[in-house]
Amino acid sequence: MLLDLGVHHFDLLRFLFGAEVEKVSARSSDPRRAEVSCALSDGTRAEIALSAAPGSDVANTLEIEGDRGALALSF
Repeated sequence: MLLDLGVHHFDLLRFLFGAEVEKVSARSSDPRRAEVSCALSDGTRAEIALSAAPGSDVANTLEIEGDRGALALSF
């Protein structure tokens, strides 16, 4: 899951925040799903949920939360 979908999410984080992913912690109880915590070089923390399970929309949703608001995208 991390190699198939995760790499694209890490690249998106780098593009959106202009910072490198420095630390990654992942957990999974199913080979089609993973939960990932990341720390970026600028101090930003990111949580990523990856899924290729049938009927799941997790892989197509991005949510960004900050001090002044939140943004949710479905694509």
